[in-house]
Amino acid sequence: MGHTITFKIISGFLKKKQHDEIRELIRHMHDLLIITNAGKIQIINPSGEELLGYSEKELLGKPLQTLFKPDLIEQDLENPSDVLKDLNSKPLLYNLKGQQIICLAKNGKEVPIHFHIGSYPNSRQAICFGRRAQLQKPTRNRQQLDPLTGVPNRLQFNKKFSRTIENSIKSGSVVVLMYLDINHFKSINDQLGHIAGDKVLVNFARRLRHCIRGHGVKGKEDMIARLGGDEFVILLEMDREGYIEAVESMVKRIIEVMKERFTIDPSLQIPISVSIGVSLFPDLAEDEDSLIKQADEAMYWAKEDRSKSNFHIFSPEMKIKFMERQQTITSLHSALGNNEFILHYQPQFELMTGMLTGVEALMRWNSPDGQVYPLKFIPLLEETGLIIPVGEWLLHSACAQNKIWQDQGYPPICLAINLSMRQFEQDDLIDLIRSVLEQTGLAPEYLDLEITESMAMKNVRMVMEKLMALRNIGVKISIDDFGTGFSSLTYLDEFPINTLKIDKKFVEKIESRHRIPKVIIEMAHAMDATVIAEGIEKKGQMQVLKNLGCDMGQGYLFSRPIPSHKITQLFANPKLKL
Repeated sequence: MGHTITFKIISGFLKKKQHDEIRELIRHMHDLLIITNAGKIQIINPSGEELLGYSEKELLGKPLQTLFKPDLIEQDLENPSDVLKDLNSKPLLYNLKGQQIICLAKNGKEVPIHFHIGSYPNSRQAICFGRRAQLQKPTRNRQQLDPLTGVPNRLQFNKKFSRTIENSIKSGSVVVLMYLDINHFKSINDQLGHIAGDKVLVNFARRLRHCIRGHGVKGKEDMIARLGGDEFVILLEMDREGYIEAVESMVKRIIEVMKERFTIDPSLQIPISVSIGVSLFPDLAEDEDSLIKQADEAMYWAKEDRSKSNFHIFSPEMKIKFMERQQTITSLHSALGNNEFILHYQPQFELMTGMLTGVEALMRWNSPDGQVYPLKFIPLLEETGLIIPVGEWLLHSACAQNKIWQDQGYPPICLAINLSMRQFEQDDLIDLIRSVLEQTGLAPEYLDLEITESMAMKNVRMVMEKLMALRNIGVKISIDDFGTGFSSLTYLDEFPINTLKIDKKFVEKIESRHRIPKVIIEMAHAMDATVIAEGIEKKGQMQVLKNLGCDMGQGYLFSRPIPSHKITQLFANPKLKL
């Protein structure tokens, strides 16, 4: 039966609301058939379910373009914006015969489909016929484009990059390289899925296109390229006069454009921010490699910048910082083998009785050049991946020390250890914890593993599974820095948590503002969890916390982090005298 005849028959059934007849007709069709109402899927036949891997129940009420590859709007349809707009609002009779549309099956595979889509005037319903097609062979030009976003790929960028540097040397122009990175992009993929992440990347590239035109040397084409993941670059060749002002203007324009929320689907819009690093040739960089390294380093500083300006232009001062940072990374690689790391322990006390109840293990680095502050080297351990072997050393050393205290006859106390996201994501984390406890002989109830609130929300399913596995071992679980993230109370109530730690930011102001700590304490107690307040430095802060019912506290008011032999002195007098 031809599509035109089938279209007329189904349209007649739709007008009469004879849905049983429609389903009987389309059940025997070999081609995909989808019926939409105001652009949202109402019916899909069994052939369509088989082709795309979705059940009708999973697609019911979803926009038709949910099935389309995210870069469809830019690459696969002629005047696609009009088509999709019409599908979601006013009906229009149109035909996409012979037009190949790339759809994504449920398993993520691309499915090329020839679509015929039609609707009668004054009807909100559309009928979509589809038949599987062969993937179109990419042209030579498209082989140089990123298949998702349609911008040049790494290969094409490298070719143009070399030519631009050569031309700059001849003409005396300035080469500007910008590195761009979407902040917290991994959490978008983890929480919303890779299809949503792809939509963000497509939209991100599209917005960039509107920001670069007309900034470079006249007659020279600016370039946007995607190097991989959420990493993009912009390459410009600029006249020397006034180029710094032009670069700053362009960067600010990009940051401003990205502030508008990104649409994932009609019901979901999410905020996005970007970090940008800028490097210049030949003013600072001497060659291609140094230009790339400097742009990447400037982007790193943009991410770390607490002023939240979101961009940095590489400078001589930054070059010095870059060299220092590289030297620190080099030294870190040998620090563990040279026994340069040591452990200090910050005591935790019960606020009502003043009794010592636990300690938190904190790492210190005695490098050959002097002691290095944790805020300087811990992020580098994370970045380089050294946090895995160093974290294992910390875990083993701290557990062994706690067992030594017990073997010396001191009262058993709980040992708290922070886990980084990299450590927590290790596939063998559970086996590692078991092994350390067995090797050191420490009973699991005396080990308290801390993860931050933001970590807990990044991948809820993975976090839930690992926390349950850890709880089954018998160790305790704490949520650190509580109150600074965006916890879902539904998930929080399901996590097997023993302790919530109030972030020191709330403790600093608690004498004048204590509503949030009060809520945290009451909520924790309702969950049968203990509360520890961090960063207590004043007696007034301690008194407010005691009045609010906080269970325990730690901070400089009681003790700074101290070596293990000084903890034994506390055991002799375990009660606070304030």
